[in-house]
Parts: sequence; C-alpha cells; structure tokens
Amino acid sequence: MARRRSRKVSITRVLQVSLPLLTLLGAGFIAIQFLWLRNAPWGAPHKSYEEFERDILDFKVKKAVVDGNIIRAEYDGSLLAVVASPSVQRTVDIMMKKGVQVEAAQPVSASGLSLPVLLLALMPYPILAYFALGLVNSLGSSADFSETEKLLEPAREKKQRHRSEEEDEDSDER
Repeated sequence: MARRRSRKVSITRVLQVSLPLLTLLGAGFIAIQFLWLRNAPWGAPHKSYEEFERDILDFKVKKAVVDGNIIRAEYDGSLLAVVASPSVQRTVDIMMKKGVQVEAAQPVSASGLSLPVLLLALMPYPILAYFALGLVNSLGSSADFSETEKLLEPAREKKQRHRSEEEDEDSDER
C-alpha cells in the first residue's frame, strides 16, 4: 500500500479559497436580506396599515409588540405581520379596546459587540493580509534590478560628465 504524501497548506492557498467563498456568502446574505425579505424579519408578511387595522377590528390579532412606530403582530400564534403605524398611540388604543395583548419591545443592549459585528469589523484584515503576502511573494521572486542598473549606467556617466563640465565652466568664469 502506497503512502500518501501530505500536502503543505499555505496561507496563500487558504486565502485563495476562503475569500471567494466569503464574498459569495456575503453577496447571498445581502441578496436574501434586501431583495427577498426587503428588511422584514424572516417569514414576516408585509401588510398595509389599513389591512392591519381591519384585522384588529375583526379580532384576528392576538398579541402585538410595539417598537417605536413598528408593530409586530401575531395572529393565532403562527402568522406574524410587521406594520409601520402612522399614529402609534391611536393604534395601541384600538388594540387595547379590542383585547389585544400589547407589549413594549425589549431594548437592545448598546454594546454592539456581537459575533456578526466582530466578523464584519475584522473582514478587511484577511483581505489586506492576502494582498500583502502576494506583494511580498512577487517582490521576493523578482527583486533582481541588475539589468535595470546596467541600462542606467550610461545615463549616469553622461550626467556626471555634464556636471563636471558645468563646474569647470563656472570655475573659469570666476
């Protein structure tokens, strides 16, 4: 039985594979969030305020959570609707008169340090490291400037001769 030779995994190869995958995942997330869901929570149908008010008057809404002017309403425990209310106080009054259980939204902690936020904040660094490694590798493999120096030597000698001639002329004039 032949032994398989283990392959050495380099950071460049890892970045070559992971960066396109992360880009595709990010683009997919953005597409789902903005094109399909249109900034609504998962599975939440959008309703017009007029429809929502009719549902309240018809006793279809059982529970509602008020967060500013956004109302998340629960219908019979399974359906969830998100509605922007033009007048929150009026809407809350109607819901309370019709027996809807109304709650205020729980405040979100202001720390802002969660795993997605941390990953987004650290995302540029692997990309920068990838480009830096590519630059270092390209400079390391082709950092021989001897041919360029050979091409520039005649021009340098010509400049030095020209300077020395100018200095001689300046000393003659004095």
